[in-house]
Amino acid sequence: MEVTKDHEVNKLTKKISNAVIRWDSIIDGSPFPQFVIDKDHNVIYWNKALEEYSKIKSADIIDTEEHWKVFYSEKRPCLVDLLVDEDFEGIEYWFSDSYKKSELVDGAYEAESSDTIKGKKIPTFHCITYQR
Repeated sequence: MEVTKDHEVNKLTKKISNAVIRWDSIIDGSPFPQFVIDKDHNVIYWNKALEEYSKIKSADIIDTEEHWKVFYSEKRPCLVDLLVDEDFEGIEYWFSDSYKKSELVDGAYEAESSDTIKGKKIPTFHCITYQR
């Protein structure tokens, strides 16, 4: 009985490890700047494209709440922060003229901004945010 239990634990551990490797590959291999935060607003993924775009290394931003620095010169919520908090009034307040519910994915929102990021005028930046 014990051998079977250990075998099942090893199989499950291997599946989880493979899923993490695939997830990392998908995020890091994407040419689109992407990040992921947890429910406490701490950055848990920061891909290579976003490192290049923002000039902020993932090692410097993982486990912080400083993802806003890519987009704004002073602290304010990003769309993803508001969605994590289920703050739909905040979404309307901060993104009233630039957001919409996704037509394809229930629970997803899209926002566009052609704002100034870190003092530089940028082309349109498209954000898609989803919470299960």
